Amino acid sequence: MTNKYIKEEFYQQLSETITTLRKRNAIIVMGEINAKFGPNNEGLEHAMGRHEIGNMNVNGKLFSELCASHDLIIGGTVFPHKTYHKVSWVSPDNITENEIHHIAISRRFRRSLLVVRNRRGADIASDHHLMIANFRFKILAARSKNEIRRKKYNAQKLQIPSLKESLG
Repeated sequence: MTNKYIKEEFYQQLSETITTLRKRNAIIVMGEINAKFGPNNEGLEHAMGRHEIGNMNVNGKLFSELCASHDLIIGGTVFPHKTYHKVSWVSPDNITENEIHHIAISRRFRRSLLVVRNRRGADIASDHHLMIANFRFKILAARSKNEIRRKKYNAQKLQIPSLKESLG
């Protein structure tokens, strides 16, 4: 099996998994995807912003196509942070820097994503930086189908004399 075949198989499985989820659920895809996008988002404006470093690679193309086909937004490309806060990997020579860790969320929940950036101070003993995302979701209480809702009464109607007489 070639490396290209393995990548395509992975994205096919990921696509099938996303398809099985309900649209009303918040879909979040994140991880070390080794995808680079670059600032050129022509044709992919609905899936990514313009705030990315580097140039698009094969993984970036595959991931951006997945996000576009499933209506996901790539979070790191939306926020205009300094390069220092975007870089998630630094080479051992401390010259090459890339943003290869990504977090994508359903377009419907785009406003719930507050920030995506790295956390350089985290001591994780790696050449990778910890990526964080802050979310704010409004969660509604789930009601069971059998739950009986209490009927609301309008007490103001009892002040009407004709209605008051008819009741009793």
